[in-house]
Amino acid sequence: MFFEPGEIPSIVFEIAQWMIALSILLTFIRILKGPSGLDRIVALDLLSAIILVQCVLFAIESKLPLYLDIAFVIAVIGFISTVAFTQFLKHRHD
Repeated sequence: MFFEPGEIPSIVFEIAQWMIALSILLTFIRILKGPSGLDRIVALDLLSAIILVQCVLFAIESKLPLYLDIAFVIAVIGFISTVAFTQFLKHRHD
């Protein structure tokens, strides 16, 4: 039932790529429309998570573990930026 990375059909990766592309498009729409700053922060956090998933998927598909390191860095930067933006909005409202 389970596949080794080399045995996963390429159509699975292609479908996943299209789903990721659609989710990136919808997330960009949320970033542009808002309606508030907090919605945009959540959308930016979601965008970093989607890019992280893209890196992991590409690491599995290409069998290059370097992309897992890139995914880790993206996760850390996404977390720090979310905290920073939230603190900025918190102090702006005070």
